[in-house]
Parts: sequence; C-alpha cells; structure tokens
Amino acid sequence: MPNIGYSTIITQHFNENEVKNLISQYKQNIENLSNKIKYYVKDNNDLNDYLDIVNYYYSKRYATILDRVNYDLSFQKQYEKELKKYLNFYNKVTINELDLIYSPNHSINSINILHSNNDKLFTKLSEFKNEYDNKFKDDDFNDKLYLNNFTITIPKDKKNETSRSNKFNFTHNNKL
Repeated sequence: MPNIGYSTIITQHFNENEVKNLISQYKQNIENLSNKIKYYVKDNNDLNDYLDIVNYYYSKRYATILDRVNYDLSFQKQYEKELKKYLNFYNKVTINELDLIYSPNHSINSINILHSNNDKLFTKLSEFKNEYDNKFKDDDFNDKLYLNNFTITIPKDKKNETSRSNKFNFTHNNKL
C-alpha cells in the first residue's frame, strides 16, 4: 500500500441502539397515552378535538424532529448523554401520566401535560440539533466517519486537492 502520509484511527464507539430504543419507546408511550386519553374523552367533542390538535402537532412537527435525531448517528454520538437524559426523563413522565389517568375529569390535565412535555422535549432536541448543525457548518472539514459501531478518524494535515482525494481513496486497501 502506498504511503500517502495519513494514518487512520478506528475506534468502537457508543451503542447507537440505546438512543434509537429510547426514541422508539417515547413514540410508543406517547401513542399509549394518547389512546388512553382518547378513550376517556370519546364522549366530549371539545376535548376530543383538542386532543386531535395536540396529536396533529405531534405528528407534523415533533415526530419529524425525532426522526431527524433517530437517523443522524453523528449527532447521536456527539449528544448521546444529553439525548439519553432527556428521552429517559420524558419517557418516565409519560409512563407516570398513563398511570394517573383514571377518569374523564383528569383527561384535560393529561392532554395539557402531553402537549407541554412534547413541546419541552422537542424544543430541547431542536436546540441540540441546531447547535450541532451550526457547528457542522462552521467546520471546514469533518474528519470523522461513523459506520455501524465504529468511528473512523482521519487526521488533518494536508489540504491540497490531491491529498483530499487520496484521503478517501480506499481502493488499495484490502480491508478497513
């Protein structure tokens, strides 16, 4: 293999399934809470309409942010601790709320909690994502690639066009 002046460092990193599982659990918990509320408000058109509006915003705005986080492994890696902290917390809050709904009278509070918690979580996720995206835009070149459970770090040292193209030319490598 020709020496092009680069060394490649490969390290195993975080378990991407943890964040994905927490996102999946959150979606399921929100659906369970919404269904339980719907059961108690089925005879109240005003509350039913209110719940539909909250669910509409969840599906259009919030679910998209969750999907963006779910599929961005680089973002998950960089914000793993914060993502797990917030997703765990709001999963617990949602599960606790599920246990507290026992009558139609409590449903209005549950709808408000559902809406408020969604809004708080997704505002935080949006802040993290915007911060991450802004850092990415500021970086002149990202020298880390994330594949499955591995981070491939390629050191920066040469910036000319030939070096940049050689950096990603793995054709003479038999294995990574």
